[in-house]
Amino acid sequence: MARILIIEDDCKLRDLLVETLINAGYDPITANDYSQAIRLLEMETPDLVVSGTAMSGMDGYEILQHFHRLPSTSAVSFIFLSENSSLSEFRKGMSLGANDYLTKPIQVDELLQSIKIQLWKKEKLENKIYNTWLDVSAHVPHELRTPLVSILGFSKIIADEVHDLSDDEITEIADKINFSGKRLHRTIEKFLRFTDIQVRIINKKRHLYNENNVFTDTSDTIELICRKMAKDANRHDDLILEISDVRLPVDSIDFEFIVDELMNNALKFSKPGSVINVTSHIMDDCYFLEITDHGKGMTKEQIAEISPFTQHDRKDFQQMGNGLGLISVKRLADFYKGQLKIYSEVNKFTTCSVSLPTYKVVEENQIKAETV
Repeated sequence: MARILIIEDDCKLRDLLVETLINAGYDPITANDYSQAIRLLEMETPDLVVSGTAMSGMDGYEILQHFHRLPSTSAVSFIFLSENSSLSEFRKGMSLGANDYLTKPIQVDELLQSIKIQLWKKEKLENKIYNTWLDVSAHVPHELRTPLVSILGFSKIIADEVHDLSDDEITEIADKINFSGKRLHRTIEKFLRFTDIQVRIINKKRHLYNENNVFTDTSDTIELICRKMAKDANRHDDLILEISDVRLPVDSIDFEFIVDELMNNALKFSKPGSVINVTSHIMDDCYFLEITDHGKGMTKEQIAEISPFTQHDRKDFQQMGNGLGLISVKRLADFYKGQLKIYSEVNKFTTCSVSLPTYKVVEENQIKAETV
């Protein structure tokens, strides 16, 4: 049974709301002012809050801001009840993070429908988080344990048999420890990056260029990452770069992650000696980065099934990883109002194309938003 906190100093309206919610199968608790609401919060966190906007002591907007500052209540849905139906008041409430704004006199059916929608969204989000953690618990142990076992095993060999090992054998074992360490580091970084992206999407926070002065010089970033990765894989001659220089309102760390993941996939799923094309261009005020390999390719079904922790033909190709690369790129592109598209033919090629808005597009959208 969902617990709903009602904050309202009009006792008649408060009693009506309580009766309505009880009849609808909810568990209401009430507060007639801010201080009483805070005392209730110290005992438990409600599933949803229904609050008036104009009350003695502190108005509903201040209460909402205080809720958002507390970790325990920052994600609680908030429905405002107001006597003021002006557009400015509605926009004020929504801009502060309210989930809905209803005007008095309250229509019971309208309120119940709003509560139902907000609780459905809450349940959907909680299920999504729960399923993500189920996936993490199923995949993280293996991806962390495998390289860690190698590191511990080979380091013990050196510790126990150092006097019996030749210099070449010690060098070989050290290389294997280094390889496993890098694998472990990359796995951890991918999990952290995926989690960071998920949190940012849930909180609906974006890096706006005019607020954080975030820009990325794309050509230098692409060339540096791709040439280094190709060299490390002994495939420097396979790389063909055709990139244009443009500054994007995108965090440099995010852009580096996108390039790194797409290039890593291209190297992983194609054979040495086959060409990897990296191109970028502007079209319709949108920036496109495309990386094409001529390897095993993907079916339409495999492209459609890209999701966290999903890897296709893992046993056949013996690739290492956790299936977070492409889905993280996709969600990061979505985060910046862009897209990831994949074009592929089995045993022929795969092209991963990421589109991102340019400075001009973001600036125009910002101007439009300010004039609405």
